[in-house]
Amino acid sequence: MPLVLYSTIVAIGSVSALGIILWSMSQTMREKYERIPYETYMGMIALISIVWIIGALVYEFFYSVPTCFLCWWQRIFLFPISIIASVTLWKNIRGNETITMILSFFGCIVGVYHYILHLLEILHRDAGVITICDASGVSCSEYGNILIFGWITLPFMALMLFFTIFVLSLFARKAYVPPHA
Repeated sequence: MPLVLYSTIVAIGSVSALGIILWSMSQTMREKYERIPYETYMGMIALISIVWIIGALVYEFFYSVPTCFLCWWQRIFLFPISIIASVTLWKNIRGNETITMILSFFGCIVGVYHYILHLLEILHRDAGVITICDASGVSCSEYGNILIFGWITLPFMALMLFFTIFVLSLFARKAYVPPHA
């Protein structure tokens, strides 16, 4: 599968996930989502984070897209989320949504900075000035073909991922606690 097609599929999936999350924040949907069990939210967080880790590794190893310094920082926040959410489901633990919320919040901060920096690099490149993401010389903006619909980039997809996990963690915090029999 060509890189552009793979990137388009990933972008459509991430925009769809973000749209579903934003739609679910409406008042009528919020009342319905508060009745969903905690384990369902943590399962969604685990599934989403594992799928995104696989997707990031496909970009790196199958398509040979280099990983810049800020991409590594986003991975540092993403990898523990998948482990924490999976262990939460396996051991049936409550209360780990706070940890996933904090990790995803910091992932969002890095994601916003990375997306802004990435857009500035693309603008500078189009003007004939080459910039790089970090001192190692690796820049994810060198891959201009990963610019879907003119504004969705790899850093933006990562930002949507962390925002989705943050919102799911908020929903998990308010999740329905079934009565004990």
